[in-house]
Amino acid sequence: MPRLPLAFVALAAVLAAGCPHGWRSSCPAPDVVDCDLARSVRLEALRARAWMLDAESFGSRAAAQPGADRAAHFMAAELQSAGLTPAGDRGTFLQDVPLRVDEPRQPSVVLATGNVQLTLMDERDYTVLEARGNTRVLVDAELALVDGPPGDGAGWAKGRVGLIPVRTPQDLDRAPAAARALAARGAHAAMLCPRGPQARDTYTAAQRRLQRPTVRLADDAVPTSPAALPAAAPATELKLLLALAPPACEQLLAAAGGPGAARPVLPMRVRAQVRLVPRPAHGFNAVALYRPTRAAAGPPLLVAAPLDGSGLDLAGLLEIGRTLTLAARQPARPVLVLAYAAAAGAPVGLRHYRRHPTAGAPGPTISLRLERDPLSRAVIDCARVVQSLISGEGLLAGAAE
Repeated sequence: MPRLPLAFVALAAVLAAGCPHGWRSSCPAPDVVDCDLARSVRLEALRARAWMLDAESFGSRAAAQPGADRAAHFMAAELQSAGLTPAGDRGTFLQDVPLRVDEPRQPSVVLATGNVQLTLMDERDYTVLEARGNTRVLVDAELALVDGPPGDGAGWAKGRVGLIPVRTPQDLDRAPAAARALAARGAHAAMLCPRGPQARDTYTAAQRRLQRPTVRLADDAVPTSPAALPAAAPATELKLLLALAPPACEQLLAAAGGPGAARPVLPMRVRAQVRLVPRPAHGFNAVALYRPTRAAAGPPLLVAAPLDGSGLDLAGLLEIGRTLTLAARQPARPVLVLAYAAAAGAPVGLRHYRRHPTAGAPGPTISLRLERDPLSRAVIDCARVVQSLISGEGLLAGAAE
């Protein structure tokens, strides 16, 4: 007899527990997951919506990008179909989010080794993927080779620029994590170095997939004097992330004399600067309200996910809203369902909603993060979230901006 995957067996056990045909008489964990709620969350709907939102053809869903507007309008239409009440601007499911985008201008990158200097030409030799600061970003540091994620003992990364080899376009999926690991260890900047037979395709993919200007709220205070300027970037973020064109990458390694296994710090300094010029932009939050028929007490509960995050989280947000409308029990408070504008980890739409609530200032919050593998786990987690909203237990305190 063939063996079924354990994930399938687990999901079947949860769903069958309340099946009218009586496969099982009780839930495997009735104190954790309500079986009626688990049956209401549709696995196929999660899969289909997540696949569509994550498809490359949908485009980037980062704030101020066309894909973000498409995602917000899609979420608004689906929230309406789920039977929720509009909670955006002017009786709609959308809230305008005024933004400011800091565009990098006049970049300059010089590599110095001994008495030799190499000046990289913008676009032909490199692309600025991210630049974080106020009006100008400055980097002057030694170069260090990162051949794989840096280990816990990678003290050599502090105060330096990490050179991250990427050999295929698929390696780009791991590059942001490597850059964040460098930032956590005190690196100032990082440069992606495409190598191998797919180097040109990798460089083009990096430009298309990883280029992320800094996005802020339009009403964020802008420092007007040097004394008022905060630090250029938090300790957990790089000041600068570049992608090198393949010829520039090979030229850099040749000039540095090649990497040494016992000597990750290369005999080369990187001197870079970028001017940041703000331009006005806009984005959208998709926001809906579930209002119980019984008298509500206290501020609304909030369940939220970023528009630039996992398509599965956005799909789960829709299933949670729909399941609330079908549940036999109702929460004691209204529930806000929010898909908010975000970019490069900055939850600008969530901050905007907290400053300008359209359906009451939210109280306790659930930030949705669903597990994709196995997908059946996401079904159970969605049911758990709905159960928490109904019972009021297991909710987080309202997060500050």
